[in-house]
Amino acid sequence: MAIYKWPQSIIKETEIAMRNFLWAGDPSIQRRVTVAWRDVCRPLAEGGLGIRALKDVNNAMLMKLAWHIVGGNDKFASFMKSKFFNKQGEIIQYHRPSSIWTGIKDVIPEILSRSQWSIGNGISIDLWRQNWLGTHSLKDRLQLSSADIANFRSKVGSLVYNSTLLIPPQLHEVLVEAGLDSNNVLKDEDFEPDTLIWCPMINGKFSVKSAYSEIRETRNEAAWAEFIWKAYIHPRVSAQAWKIIRNGVASDSRAQSIGVSLASICRVCKGGEDSMIHVVWHCPMAQRLWQWARRRFKMTGNCLNFQVAMKGKDSWSLLHKHLWTTTVVSCLVALWQHRDNMVWNNAQQSMGKCCNFVRKQVLLVGRFSKALHFGSPMELDIVETWGINTRVSPGFSVQECYWLPPPHMVMKVNTDGAATGLAGIGFVFRDHDCNTILVGCQQIGAENCFFGECLAILTAMEVAAARGWTKLWVETDSQAALGAFVNFQVPWRLTFRWKKVKSCFTSLLLSSIWREANFSADKASKIALQKSSQELELIDGKPPWLDRVESADCAYYRFS
Repeated sequence: MAIYKWPQSIIKETEIAMRNFLWAGDPSIQRRVTVAWRDVCRPLAEGGLGIRALKDVNNAMLMKLAWHIVGGNDKFASFMKSKFFNKQGEIIQYHRPSSIWTGIKDVIPEILSRSQWSIGNGISIDLWRQNWLGTHSLKDRLQLSSADIANFRSKVGSLVYNSTLLIPPQLHEVLVEAGLDSNNVLKDEDFEPDTLIWCPMINGKFSVKSAYSEIRETRNEAAWAEFIWKAYIHPRVSAQAWKIIRNGVASDSRAQSIGVSLASICRVCKGGEDSMIHVVWHCPMAQRLWQWARRRFKMTGNCLNFQVAMKGKDSWSLLHKHLWTTTVVSCLVALWQHRDNMVWNNAQQSMGKCCNFVRKQVLLVGRFSKALHFGSPMELDIVETWGINTRVSPGFSVQECYWLPPPHMVMKVNTDGAATGLAGIGFVFRDHDCNTILVGCQQIGAENCFFGECLAILTAMEVAAARGWTKLWVETDSQAALGAFVNFQVPWRLTFRWKKVKSCFTSLLLSSIWREANFSADKASKIALQKSSQELELIDGKPPWLDRVESADCAYYRFS
């Protein structure tokens, strides 16, 4: 699968065997009532079972091989390029016999559309045909054919001088015409080789997992999925609940939906139709079970659907929420199992059996859940009603921290990033006398919080270097961002800027602090979110909106 493209017929036969084994336990036995395979092959969060479609897995693994060929320089990559690419670096348009090339050729466009070249010496990057400008190659952006640029063989290396990309005025006009921004160019040191960057990953490194995530069909997350797949709920119960919610159960209404003409009546109440929704939500038997469950949790009202049933109280302890989630999932399974027993085994209606099943599953929470409860009278009454031995939360722990001023002749900057749709960065420079020297903030567009934290650190360092502050102490409240700089795993869009700026300092210290003692930078990042432009704003001294800053003589506290 990692070498050859599988025939569609083989993939279909294999997935049929997988589907039959999943539903019947035997690859040769087909069940009539199932969930569509395309819905099964989705992540748990999207309402699937996390099984991966073989076609997408095959393509993702072929993309790894294609990535090695496009971006590699070893003997295998050189051989494949010389055989299947022309002198201009484009795929040949005629046939050459190969057992593996057909599959690789089909996924190369997926690689090229999600990658960008980071320029080192530039000698291996085609100026016109390869993407070194961030979004598209010049050829694609200007909609040029291969014949139009057949004699264009310039390399990006011809524009590189002293680690700087010098773009001639004529080429700059072409870039403007194509709508390409030269600020998106990734320029590394001249002695570094040209590197192909995998844009979907923040570290720029290709992985089969990220490739699969890129090419698979995505859907919105299912609101109910986060509740049924829990470590404290028995996996078999979770699987049965998933099957019920996805309507993968045999019922009269399901048979009618596939064209079978028959009358439908609920076997439990003899009143409504025999459907999943009626049996687990609207049947009188279901209503009695839901009312019984809600009474045991001191709740009122009815459960009309899964979303309504899962609406607990924000004031509940974590254990209380675990108990209620387990109760809801168990009630679903108990009601459908009760209906099946009446249909297939001619069993009598029994509310007690449903209640016993729910009790058994709730008691497992006492074993598997590590959650604690607050010890309030109501919660103690609930856990005693269920007969659960639990641990009471020890309460909040209080920890103190301090903001420390920098040593003499050292500048200290506190940084922070914020993301609420748009992202913003903020930083506050202070000297050894705790004076506020400079405050900066910038709105950076739609980015995640981690990238914002890293960019805040880097931008603060660049500002310090521009002002000649060669001794710098950078402090952030993000351990992840700090680790990225310490372990040389900075996001690929910031790598060259980091390599360039760190050489400007004679003394550079990076540290972390709790956000309780980093509120001035946090305020600056929040102000950045209100900006309409993405220009960096620098304010000398303390701006009016920064009403307070950290004090070296004050202790700050974290409650956890």
